[in-house]
Amino acid sequence: MNLKLLNIENNHIGDMFVNDILYNCANLTYLNLSKNGINKINLEMLNDLCSKGKLEFLNISNNPIGDDIFKTLINGFKHSQKIKTLHVNNCNISDISFDIILNYSSTMSLDMLGFSGNNITDDGMDLLFHFICLAKVKTIDVSNSNFTSKGLFKSYIAISK
Repeated sequence: MNLKLLNIENNHIGDMFVNDILYNCANLTYLNLSKNGINKINLEMLNDLCSKGKLEFLNISNNPIGDDIFKTLINGFKHSQKIKTLHVNNCNISDISFDIILNYSSTMSLDMLGFSGNNITDDGMDLLFHFICLAKVKTIDVSNSNFTSKGLFKSYIAISK
């Protein structure tokens, strides 16, 4: 299939249909799966689409994927230079996920990371800001994420050195 852009945001497709999409749409450059009640994605297929395919934009926001799926997703992106925009807003992700994202910061080429509405503590902000610097991310959204000015200031001092 030659489909390049697919936006199926705010539906009730669930996990099963997502796997069919990933299997049949190898030419996608833009995929928006936000607000679909997805909590188990066939990560092998998604990672293939990201690393071997042409996917540049992925939005899986507002799905309860949690830390385990996010970590596996990032692990699959580690060699993908194509993913430029990743939105994982309101996905029940916490600081636990930042250790793996920091490990792959030099191999990823993200321009935009949408991370709002997740549970980021002050310690998590420190790791996230190190990732931003190492990965050369140009835009990040961490609104509504529970960190304090202390965490933001600590991160700012760390990256200013």
